[in-house]
Amino acid sequence: MEHISIEKRLENIEALLVNNFLTNKEEVKWLNINETCKLLSMSKKTLQSWRDTGLIRFSKIGGKIYFKLSDIDNTLEKHYK
Repeated sequence: MEHISIEKRLENIEALLVNNFLTNKEEVKWLNINETCKLLSMSKKTLQSWRDTGLIRFSKIGGKIYFKLSDIDNTLEKHYK
């Protein structure tokens, strides 16, 4: 996978958050594993590591994993240097 800077990742998340806010202010946006990997430009293995270490919050329903877009944003902001 190509390396994308944290700033670019934050820009991508911000764009999704703004778009989501404009389309439905009440709706919470959830992403599946593939969408989250694409958004963060990371492999499934890295995302699994983040889950295993508690770095990123997730929900598991019926064997499927979902990530709240706002939690992804909060995680990146928390570790922003």
